[in-house]
Amino acid sequence: MLVVRKKESTVKNFGKRLAACRRQAGLSQRALGRIVGTSGRMIAYYERESTYPPSHLLEPICRALTTSSDELLGLKDYKKEIPPEEWRLWRRFKKAERLTLRDKRALFHFLNALLAKHSSNGPH
Repeated sequence: MLVVRKKESTVKNFGKRLAACRRQAGLSQRALGRIVGTSGRMIAYYERESTYPPSHLLEPICRALTTSSDELLGLKDYKKEIPPEEWRLWRRFKKAERLTLRDKRALFHFLNALLAKHSSNGPH
C-alpha cells in the first residue's frame, strides 16, 4: 500500500516566514508597515495571528523584502535564514546599500583593510 503524505499547507506558517524575511531584510514591523502602506501593528498581526497572507499586500511585501511570493508562501524553499547573532551586522549591511557610491567604496576599503589585518594575524 502506498501512503502519500500531504505537504504542509503553504499558508500554515506564513507568519513565521514573514517574520524571518522581515528580520533578514533588516526591517522592523513598523518600517515594513510604512513601506507597504499599513501599520506596524498589522504586520505584527500577520506574523502572529494570520494564517492567510493579505492578498492586497502580498506584492508590496515581497517587493519590500526582496523575496518572491513563492518563498513567502512556502511554495519554494526560503533562502537560508541568517542566525540571530548575525542580524545586527546584516541590518547594517542592508542599510549600507543606500550609501552613495563614494561612501560604499570607502566602506569596502575599510572592510578589506580590516579583513586583511585579521587574516594576517592568523586564525582565531
